[in-house]
Amino acid sequence: MGLVYNPPPNWPTPPPGWQPPPGWQPPPGWRPDPSWGPAPLGWKWMVRANPHAFARASAVSGAVQFVLLPLRVLALGSASRAIGYSLGAAVLSTAVVGTVAWSVRRRWDWWPYLAAVGGMAVLSFMTMSHHSGS
Repeated sequence: MGLVYNPPPNWPTPPPGWQPPPGWQPPPGWRPDPSWGPAPLGWKWMVRANPHAFARASAVSGAVQFVLLPLRVLALGSASRAIGYSLGAAVLSTAVVGTVAWSVRRRWDWWPYLAAVGGMAVLSFMTMSHHSGS
């Protein structure tokens, strides 16, 4: 069975076989009328621009921290401390960057994740060097 257009209440019934133009989307900010009842099964009221934001942020954070791990070992002189800092930085950057990407309305390619995680990596190095003497 193909898709069937179901007009909202009080709208005229379209001619048989009518379909919206290819690529049609509702206008920005459009919301369904609550009197229409719940959405049909499988229909989404809102689709996120970055539904996999946390997975992407996690992948980029893990890769960046893995690449930076030898520098942390050299800076701290201890592999266990370097691993701890790297894990903490990866978790924090995943949470922050993932939340921002998940919240925005614009689709992110890979480079904004890399830029944001890279910026957080610089900040984590700055705090690491500040605490490395303790």
